[in-house]
Amino acid sequence: MCLRCNKLYAYILVIFSGAGCLISAQDIQEYKYNHGLHELNLLVGLGFHSERDQMMTPMKYSGTLIPLRLAYEYLGTQNRFGIVFNFSSGNMESAISNVLPGAHEANNFNMDASFSWAVHITDIEKYNSALFGGARLASMLNFRNYRLLIDKKQTSAELMTGIGLYFRSETFLTHDCTHNLIAEISLPLINYAVLTRRFNANVSEKFDNLDYKENMLMQLFANGDIVLPDKLFLIKAELTYFFRLSQFFRINVVYGFQYYYFNQYKSLYRAKDINQQILWGIVVDL
Repeated sequence: MCLRCNKLYAYILVIFSGAGCLISAQDIQEYKYNHGLHELNLLVGLGFHSERDQMMTPMKYSGTLIPLRLAYEYLGTQNRFGIVFNFSSGNMESAISNVLPGAHEANNFNMDASFSWAVHITDIEKYNSALFGGARLASMLNFRNYRLLIDKKQTSAELMTGIGLYFRSETFLTHDCTHNLIAEISLPLINYAVLTRRFNANVSEKFDNLDYKENMLMQLFANGDIVLPDKLFLIKAELTYFFRLSQFFRINVVYGFQYYYFNQYKSLYRAKDINQQILWGIVVDL
């Protein structure tokens, strides 16, 4: 049958299939693997953030953030390609924030952008799954404005770009194409980090040679360091469940987990961060 007839047949199935299976799992897989799919994602949700910045304070800060995600994915015949932008902001409190209202709080803003690429490694037929492996390039900013006292504020941040390993599995949970599961994990191996070797918020070996008459931001970027996992360890994992509404629309629910620690000044001070997110939204297959 000609390609146009195949597409027309698929469209007719979508229109008249009702609330049941909109198109067979075999047809969905054949369409993906023969032609590829371009997908756009828009997701929102809730984030649960916990931070211990030993350079600023010995206390742990935690709070609820509001995340937003914009993403593009290409599902090719034997590969996967993705571009993801994440944004989140909110307030965090320490264990004594209730004792001193207006103090020991922090405004938190997170932003990251990533590019991932993976190729098909193998199929796990017993679980109706496919495994992909490749690389991920990601940049991340975690900015915090601390109110240590009512009239005293200090800022701290981690800004880093890393490249490392990326793995992804895709599983068809049912044979009627409506329920699927995607698991992803990434581990940067080499990072370029800014704002390193800081003794406190205002004192750093990197600040000594700055020219305060020039562009400070560009100078800070130029004075970063290459760091390995012994000084900056980061792991990110996500589990995505999606329910397909039609051949072109689906609902996604995502649980994301990210943990990192970063040596701020040798081994004396370290920032530790845990960020968990639950996201939901719509995905459009183009």
